[in-house]
Amino acid sequence: MATDVIVYPFGKIEIGLLEAVRAAVGKRFGIGTTLGQELPVPARAYSRERRQYRSTEFLHRLANLSRDGDHVRLGVVAIDLFAPELNFVFGEASAASRVAVFSTARLDPRFYEEPEDQQILLRRAVTEGRARTRPRLRIGPLHAPFLRDVVLKYAHGDRPERKRVLRRALRP
Repeated sequence: MATDVIVYPFGKIEIGLLEAVRAAVGKRFGIGTTLGQELPVPARAYSRERRQYRSTEFLHRLANLSRDGDHVRLGVVAIDLFAPELNFVFGEASAASRVAVFSTARLDPRFYEEPEDQQILLRRAVTEGRARTRPRLRIGPLHAPFLRDVVLKYAHGDRPERKRVLRRALRP
């Protein structure tokens, strides 16, 4: 049974970037993809202390959209995201709700005070979009729920046992 993916922009996102992500996800997984309507950035997600937005609020917003079929919902934001106890996250996902969100803020070379480069931004956004969608579709080894925490912790730690578990999990 094929699953469709709907890509939702939160706030103003360049249409070319959204189309690139949508097309890449569809091509990579051989599924239907569409662009959803622009959604407002949840105001309650903002943390004044951190000057970032809590990623979980975006997942809740996507999960609360009407369920009219077997769709995966992928949100795209252009603001900096965080999760508790982490400095930042590129994105977050929920296997149970079949929703994911990722931010282009840290994918953009300008975030690191480098010159603007649309090609780099597009390549990074497409890669991140596919990575966030894959586990929601339950394709390949990353659909196992326990791996989400391993991958997340690996991104923020260097303990050897995490590296071994990650390597084992990523084998085809």
